[in-house]
Amino acid sequence: MRFSFCILSALVYLCCLIGCSPSFDTARLRLGHTEAKPGGTVLVYKWDRIESFDVTTKSLSSIVTANSSEENRSPGMPSFSPDASEITFKEKAEGGGDSLVVLDLKKGTRRLLLKMPYLDGPRWSPDGTGIAFEGRSQASGDYSLYLYSLNDGKLSTVIEGQLKGGEMLFSWAPDGKGLVYQDASNNIYVLRLTTRERKRIDSGWFPTCSPNRRYIAYRADGSDDTGYIIYDLQTRKRERILRERYVYRSLVWSPDSRYLIYAADGRGDFYGDLLILDLESKKETRVLRLEESVYPTDWRVVGP
Repeated sequence: MRFSFCILSALVYLCCLIGCSPSFDTARLRLGHTEAKPGGTVLVYKWDRIESFDVTTKSLSSIVTANSSEENRSPGMPSFSPDASEITFKEKAEGGGDSLVVLDLKKGTRRLLLKMPYLDGPRWSPDGTGIAFEGRSQASGDYSLYLYSLNDGKLSTVIEGQLKGGEMLFSWAPDGKGLVYQDASNNIYVLRLTTRERKRIDSGWFPTCSPNRRYIAYRADGSDDTGYIIYDLQTRKRERILRERYVYRSLVWSPDSRYLIYAADGRGDFYGDLLILDLESKKETRVLRLEESVYPTDWRVVGP
């Protein structure tokens, strides 16, 4: 999912596309895939632990659990490195604040990259060179978007004081040269990193880019339950999906951009149902059912 050809021109084209106001379209997405079943591994977050979910076998495996000590340093929502050999997540730091952590999944070793009064929702860049996260440099104040460089350990500010507090509020463009994010007023923007130029596409929540660079999925912004939207960057049209469904936060894309996995409130107060929607057939399949809340955060094809 790395793209090295014509990156700059592709981003300019993307920004031009999103400059116009989108219109609604109820036509089925044309993804052009023939794969019958989804596969790969999904990172799953459960408040005090991180697990991996095998989409084929429907099995869960533990990766990180909160310490049994009094500090109870619970992890946050994780994301994969591009090759899925490592994950990054936030963890409560001893003495207060948050730590940015990288875990090697094979070796089991951890790297503590930095500490801040507040950080949340780290997402690994597609080119593997950095990790973006929401944070605050002070104990109180506005939330900003930061980028930590893995090459030299430098921290830079991408967006100053414009974000809400929380997780899953931004997503990388698949080529690593841009971001889509939700600001404090629920505007969704696409940002070009090299120039900091941004374009507004809509109002909404929890935007995520598809790996094939064609779509952005986000929850519609409104007082009633309006479902989610798939915005087509090529046609500038929107398709409404998951109307009247109680879905928690982001829709997570499959590596081939055909499927979406999400947590839904199926019973009582729990978001313990994981479901996958096939965007070609519009078939929804429950793949996990638990008596506790669980949230998918990233999806990769993991090698041997």
